[in-house]
Amino acid sequence: AYPTGFERTAGKPLICVNPLDWRAGTSAAPASANLGAWGYGPGTTPRAASPHVTGARCGNGNGTLYISDPEDIFFRRLVMPVGNYHNYDYQLFYMNIRSNAAQRAQAFLSRKASQH
Repeated sequence: AYPTGFERTAGKPLICVNPLDWRAGTSAAPASANLGAWGYGPGTTPRAASPHVTGARCGNGNGTLYISDPEDIFFRRLVMPVGNYHNYDYQLFYMNIRSNAAQRAQAFLSRKASQH
C-alpha cells in the first residue's frame, strides 16, 4: 500500500528483505536459519512451530522472495499454482518475524527509557 492507497507497482522500485537474516541482498539463508514455521493443523487446531522448514533468498532486484521446497509435508501441501506460497508469507517465517518484532520492541523501549 502507498500513502494514497493501493496502486499498481509497475515501474516502481520493489524491495525484498529476507525474513531469515533481515538482509535485502540476494544471498541465500539456509533452512537452518528458520526458527520455525507455524500453521493450523486439522480444523482450527494450532500446530507446534516447525523449525528449519525452508530457506530463502531475495530475487535479483525484482522484490520477490524465493524459498527452497519446504521440508515439512504440511507446508508443501499449501503451495498454490506455479510454486506460489504467498498466502503463507508470515506462517513460513513466523518465529523469525516474532523474534525480530520482540528485538525491535525492546530496542525501542530501551531508547525511550534512555531519553528520560
